[in-house]
Amino acid sequence: MPKRQDLSVKDKFEILQNYDKLLKCSQREAAIKLGISQTALFHILKQRQTISDEVKKNGNLSRKRKSEGKLEEIATTLLRFKNVRERKIPISRAILFQKAQDFAICLEILTLSNRWMVN
Repeated sequence: MPKRQDLSVKDKFEILQNYDKLLKCSQREAAIKLGISQTALFHILKQRQTISDEVKKNGNLSRKRKSEGKLEEIATTLLRFKNVRERKIPISRAILFQKAQDFAICLEILTLSNRWMVN
C-alpha cells in the first residue's frame, strides 16, 4: 500500500460502513482489517458526520479533497457575470470596474489597474 493515499468520499463512506460492521476491536485492529492506517481511520471517524452529510446530499462522491474557495462571494459573482454574458446581455465597464474595486477592497489590494479590462 502506498505511504499516503487520498481516499474519495465514496471510499471513506464504505470504510465507515465496514467499520460499523466489525465486532468490538481497537482502532488499530480495525485499521489493519480495513487496509488503511490507524491515523487515516481516526480522521475518517472524526469526520463521520461530514462524510455522511456529503453522501446524503448527493455531492461529488469521487472527489478526494474538498476545496471551498475562501472567496466564495467572488466565485458566485463571477458566475453571475458569466451567465449574463452567455445570455448576450451587455454589461457596462462601469459595473465591472465597480465590482473589481469592491473585490480589491475585500482582498486588501492597494492598487487596482485596469489592464484586465482591455478587450
